[in-house]
Amino acid sequence: MPVDKFGRRDDKQTRGSVNLNDTFLRRDGTNTVIGTINMTGNNLTNLSSPENDHDAANKVYVDENLGISKTGDVMIGDLILSAEGNNDRVLGCTNLDLERSFTIPLGTRTNRLYFVFRRNPVVMDTDFGFMVKARNEIVCRLGTTYNPSEIVIYKNVRMNLNRITNLPEPSLAHEVANKLYVDRTPRKILQGYIPSLMTKSVAISNDKFGFLVTASSYLSNHYRPENAVNGLFSSGSGSRGEWATNGETRNFWLQVKCPDPVRLWKITLRGRDTNTQRIYRWQLEASNDGERFTILLNPPNPTYIANEVLDFPIENPNRFIYFRLYCIEAEPTNPGLSYMQLYVYSE
Repeated sequence: MPVDKFGRRDDKQTRGSVNLNDTFLRRDGTNTVIGTINMTGNNLTNLSSPENDHDAANKVYVDENLGISKTGDVMIGDLILSAEGNNDRVLGCTNLDLERSFTIPLGTRTNRLYFVFRRNPVVMDTDFGFMVKARNEIVCRLGTTYNPSEIVIYKNVRMNLNRITNLPEPSLAHEVANKLYVDRTPRKILQGYIPSLMTKSVAISNDKFGFLVTASSYLSNHYRPENAVNGLFSSGSGSRGEWATNGETRNFWLQVKCPDPVRLWKITLRGRDTNTQRIYRWQLEASNDGERFTILLNPPNPTYIANEVLDFPIENPNRFIYFRLYCIEAEPTNPGLSYMQLYVYSE
């Protein structure tokens, strides 16, 4: 029975001498296309979803599986930009209107990189901070899990001759100090504070520097109190000798009056050169009026002041004019010192 071009049959098998199966495409699929079909702008409608690679695809299949809408869409796979042809690639937005924003979410709406067009900075907003790595090593963290406002630096910071400004004064030992703190902080002067106070005469002291050295007693003019602070610790008597008491072995003292109030950080002492008649129970006292004294150092009993130079650190924040070595007990008969020196802060 003949068919028309849509495969419909009529009463005749053929028209003239032409085989209709070679001319028309049958609706029941019993013959196949052997050439190109020109749709002349018409559609194929009611098409099912494709199953094989060369099946025709309908619009639903293409939209869901292949295409990305320019008006907004959701991807369900990776997006890789090819750099073939050695061309630059741009990913982002370059025509943002005033007061409009551009945002790149990073997993959640609260982890994002965004910008509002005006004179605003680009903002990076995260829940648990931002970590910078180089060659898989942590360089720094901006905000941490338990302290969002904390910045943690894991590597050295090179300032390239620039400054770090607006620093507060440090309160912990490892905090960086500002200039004000450094300038106001006393420095330990490593040179002894008391100059040599003796002239060539053993009987006349040199007090032109403003220092005055006194003692509860001294054996003779050859063993004057100034001998202990002359900068040397030679043995014997005279202006390069020692200070020795006049037989006192209990509750005697040697005192230095300074020209200005100073804060002490160390005192250096040496006993008599013979290593005898040693002071062993003593304390260091300080005063600003010469009457009321504060104990700066009270070493264990006994602490012998022998013929070796001994350093004793002082921990007291106050400044004083008078410094007195008060000797509670000593060996007989004429205990004393061959050397005494004060070390002060640069206040």
